[in-house]
Amino acid sequence: MPADLRLIESFNLETEESALTGESRTVKKSTKRLWEDKPLAERQNLCFSGSSVTRGRGKGIVVATGMDTEMGRIAALLDEGKREETPLQRRLHSLGKWLIAFCLIVCAFVAAIGIYLGEDIFTMLLTGVSLAVASIPEGLPAIVTISLALGVRQMVKSRAIVRRLPAVETLGCTTFICSDKTGTLTKNTMAVRHMYVQGRWQKAEDFCPPANDLALLVMANCHDVVEGEGGLEGDPTEKALLELALTKNSPAGLARFGEIPFDSVRRRMSVLVTYNGKKLSLVKGAPDTIFSLCRKIRTKQGTADFSEIEKRRLLEETGLYTDQAYRILALAYRSDPKNEKEMEQDLTFLGLAAIADPIRQDVPEALAQARAAGIATAMITGDDPRTALAIGRELGMGGGVITGQELDETPEEELRRKMKETAIFARVDPSHKLKIVRILKKEGEIVAMTGDGVNDAPAIKEANIGIAMGQKGTDVTKEAADFILADDNFATIVKAVFHGRGIYDNIRKFIRYLLACNIGEVLVMFFAVVLGMPLPLLPLQILWVNLVTDGLPALAIAMDKPEAGLMAMAPRSPGEGVFSHGLGFKIGFRGLIIGVTTLFLFLFVLIEEQDMVLARTVAFTALVMCQLFHVFDCRSERETIFKLGFFSNPWLIGAVAFSLLMQMAVIYWPFMQNVFATTALSWENWRLILLLTGAPTILTALRYLLWEK
Repeated sequence: MPADLRLIESFNLETEESALTGESRTVKKSTKRLWEDKPLAERQNLCFSGSSVTRGRGKGIVVATGMDTEMGRIAALLDEGKREETPLQRRLHSLGKWLIAFCLIVCAFVAAIGIYLGEDIFTMLLTGVSLAVASIPEGLPAIVTISLALGVRQMVKSRAIVRRLPAVETLGCTTFICSDKTGTLTKNTMAVRHMYVQGRWQKAEDFCPPANDLALLVMANCHDVVEGEGGLEGDPTEKALLELALTKNSPAGLARFGEIPFDSVRRRMSVLVTYNGKKLSLVKGAPDTIFSLCRKIRTKQGTADFSEIEKRRLLEETGLYTDQAYRILALAYRSDPKNEKEMEQDLTFLGLAAIADPIRQDVPEALAQARAAGIATAMITGDDPRTALAIGRELGMGGGVITGQELDETPEEELRRKMKETAIFARVDPSHKLKIVRILKKEGEIVAMTGDGVNDAPAIKEANIGIAMGQKGTDVTKEAADFILADDNFATIVKAVFHGRGIYDNIRKFIRYLLACNIGEVLVMFFAVVLGMPLPLLPLQILWVNLVTDGLPALAIAMDKPEAGLMAMAPRSPGEGVFSHGLGFKIGFRGLIIGVTTLFLFLFVLIEEQDMVLARTVAFTALVMCQLFHVFDCRSERETIFKLGFFSNPWLIGAVAFSLLMQMAVIYWPFMQNVFATTALSWENWRLILLLTGAPTILTALRYLLWEK
């Protein structure tokens, strides 16, 4: 359609408007005047720009073009959507401000006290600058970026394509998923789901007649479907019938030498073909219409009279399927009709086909996983409320249905209460979807919105995480989204949430590791200056520890795989800080242990050996070893290294080995000894260092194991 049109002529006209309305079925059009405002999907006397004709012909008067069309209004709604900082960005900004304040205060205090106690001014200023470098984990932005990039790689393997890097982590704290029905929860392809043949209903996949079965012959040849460049083209219900017949190897494409086309008054279609030397009239249409033309019914035993009682019973059964969002077509035939009039007289009823947009097989399991992970899910669709409710029940969604009209008429406070009890929204237009997302965000939810049509784009852009369908999604929707699902499958979203949670878990791990190490470095110098002791570490040694020996292990933590129990946990609160769940205490306490251990070893060796270079070398090495032991503690906030396995992350083993090798070079290579003012350590020195620096890791693991038992 080139523009929005008001129809003045309509001859069996049907259009496909799913990109605009979300309605999976084609819409029958008419010229009748509508006496009240209707949802887009029910405006049968209008055709909309961007929709396509699937059947019939018509004529209309242009009533809107460009931005004044319904498509144009959606484009205007896209301008209202705005990008916000992700929860991770907000947390890291807060962390940065805290670190800057802490750094300035501590480093200025250390430098001032040292100068006051008579230390060399230049040395203390250099020490203050070194501590400033040590206090701030300057590798954090790079490691966060690398961790997100690694998450992108994992998500691509799970068929989720990332368009905005920060959104990778945001998906991990999703609390509410608003999912479009058509194409996401369902396949967006009409298919025969059930068949009534020879006196009983059965699933389409269980329907196994011979290839020359007359019901299949009707499905394969009584249609206007054509083969196009992209596959079959035509009415979706006729395509569904033909596709089932082809899977059952029924002959299709028989030459027609007579045809009575479908129209909305007759509600049926008939074709005349020759098969196996026999002239056959093949008929399909609405059940009540076909029943009135049938005199016989095919049974297992052959054919029998088609009684009025049997017709009423079948009409009641088709009504039950219709209430469940199925479209029912009846199939019939006649042998050797003499003329066109007889093509639709004295027919033999063959069966019924129940057609619907089938749900994706793995979606119910994915919805169950989302519920177990504390993530609420709502289905938002332009479909009829009955259709939406039937699909929702099939998917295991509880609660009632809220329509677009109710969204307009209900006060926001009452609407918020209703939305907590409802998982299905039907007959909604783009502005309604936008309203739903905004209300949920006001309630503090982290909202992921999925969709494929242009009508979904404004809500996708407004949501915290916008997700578009890669196969059947429109370009407008993909442009507004943060993620694109390559397989158009809701289950992929749940997999991506799992990876997103794992990424944030890894970010917390190396924040814990880097800050505990940095606090330990600062406290060593702080205590030494306050107690009037000689400096345990030289500025160059501080920089070496901060830039070389703790950078690689921190990076290797980002390579950890997500822990198995992540999806059994509730989503993180959007207002939750980086140091929540006791992380701040763990960082501070371990930093204190690192600082005290390093200072104790410095004093012990200085008093015992009376050798400043040796004492500083021991303190320098002890600080490095404290950090290398601590990195194994940081691999999980819930498990010990003994349960995770030392070698489950080979990258970490390699990073620790490399850092240790670099430290050995500083201690034993004469050139590096001169640069860093170090000396070789004896086995007795190493035994003391390993005993004290490794004790916290071993004691923590033992405490956990004993407590667990």
